[in-house]
Amino acid sequence: MNIAYKLYLRTLKKIIYESKTEKSLKILDLGCGDINISPVLNACNEFTEYVGVDGHHHDESKNNPKIKTYKMNIFEIEKFYSKNYFDIVLALDVIEHLPEDGGMKLISLMEKLSKNMIVIFTPNGFLEQYDPKNKFNNHVSGWKYSFFKRNNFKIIGIYGPKIFRKEFCELRKPKFLNGFFSFMLNILITRYFPRLDMSIFCYKKIS
Repeated sequence: MNIAYKLYLRTLKKIIYESKTEKSLKILDLGCGDINISPVLNACNEFTEYVGVDGHHHDESKNNPKIKTYKMNIFEIEKFYSKNYFDIVLALDVIEHLPEDGGMKLISLMEKLSKNMIVIFTPNGFLEQYDPKNKFNNHVSGWKYSFFKRNNFKIIGIYGPKIFRKEFCELRKPKFLNGFFSFMLNILITRYFPRLDMSIFCYKKIS
């Protein structure tokens, strides 16, 4: 696990626990992917309920009664849960895989199902990505810092400037050198000036 990802998990953990109510921490993870490597489950293990939804992956809950997963279109989840049911709703590396109208629909769904916090993690603007093995993994839209700022999200830069990375957030060669500069510039600059970062961690409290 690299240092940049560890910092990402630390940020994620902090925001998840900020959404916790006195008696519960109910989490909805939209586009959860493989829960065996889920960043949400890596960051947090003190939840009362975790629900993961993904159109491509479907993983068993490993006999954990607090974990439930659905393989279906993420928008169908509102059929099963009432308004404001979850303390936090997350969509990590999801919105860029939807067309713009689908992305707006996703944000509305998140705000409907959450009572405390919503979290979106996405590239800052359009980042080309094509996966011949999984069409759900292609990027079809770009979401900029300015959009989230305008819609009252708080924003943190995560991986440093775009020039050091390419598709799938993979470091360009030489990886060690680019990884070092990417990390240092994130720590010193882009974490606090996220409009300059390639990836943005956006969160908003639901009032």
